[in-house]
Amino acid sequence: MDSNKTHNIIALKLSLIISVIIVLCGCQIKVSVYNNSSSKFDSINVFVAAAKYNFREINSGEVITVSKSRKNIKGGNDGQYSVTTYKGGVSKTYFFGYYSNGYPLEDSIQLFITDSSMKSNMKY
Repeated sequence: MDSNKTHNIIALKLSLIISVIIVLCGCQIKVSVYNNSSSKFDSINVFVAAAKYNFREINSGEVITVSKSRKNIKGGNDGQYSVTTYKGGVSKTYFFGYYSNGYPLEDSIQLFITDSSMKSNMKY
């Protein structure tokens, strides 16, 4: 077997493994944002691989949860998850977690945002 055929077989096996992992992990990703700060945020954007979650006008003490289908997330590069908060014209960006090949493996992501920090809890 020549090296080109070997490379194609390896690529096919890797694609199959990634597909099986995605199916086993479920079809939805649930993202919850907890505003544990003392004030309201104008908006919060969460980036999970190629998917963007938008949260608008989140009051102090409020929890907002959304779910999105994994089917809309296309494979690609490795990267970090991020969250950007907007309040009074000022934005802050926090990075958390890491994904590979453009696919998140988490079923649930919880973000706890305070006045000065952000903590994450990711469940598989």
